[in-house]
Amino acid sequence: SDSQAGKFTSNKLVLGRSELAARGIEYALGLKPEGIALGLQDPIAAMEKEVKATGDINDWENFQYIVYGESGCTSDYPSAVTRSLEIGKYHGGTLGSDDFDTGHSGRTLQDWMKLREVDLAGLTEAEFVAVRFYTSSSYWRINNPLRQEVRPHPWAMVVYLLDRGIKKLRSVQAQVDPR
Repeated sequence: SDSQAGKFTSNKLVLGRSELAARGIEYALGLKPEGIALGLQDPIAAMEKEVKATGDINDWENFQYIVYGESGCTSDYPSAVTRSLEIGKYHGGTLGSDDFDTGHSGRTLQDWMKLREVDLAGLTEAEFVAVRFYTSSSYWRINNPLRQEVRPHPWAMVVYLLDRGIKKLRSVQAQVDPR
């Protein structure tokens, strides 16, 4: 619809410096190998620590909903989602009562992990959390520091796991429809 067109359009495409791309995501995030190794020991706890340290209440509630909440359970909704449902608008467009987590009611993180697409992609729980978290209203806390080349990125492990998850998800369509 025209009301949602603005969410998916841009006046300017920012690709970033080729030096950053050539050095890899670890460099762009300011992550050192020992930091990655430490974060991967308990990646959800590492992401939780980052969000708690530098996010706001909305980010914290988004993260908690994804990791510990039940989809479609209004008492688990982040308060920003509840407010958005009340006014009918969310980041990027309109939001109706049947738009948020539609068709996913009752799913916990463990249930999401059983989806065919998650299995085909070979996503870890932490990669799934990072990908789903990116779809929340917290996305700008990932994008803005990347665009501004902030190093270390305040949510370096979130972005590191998001990067891994997105790369793995690219394989799903190829497996489902290999044409």
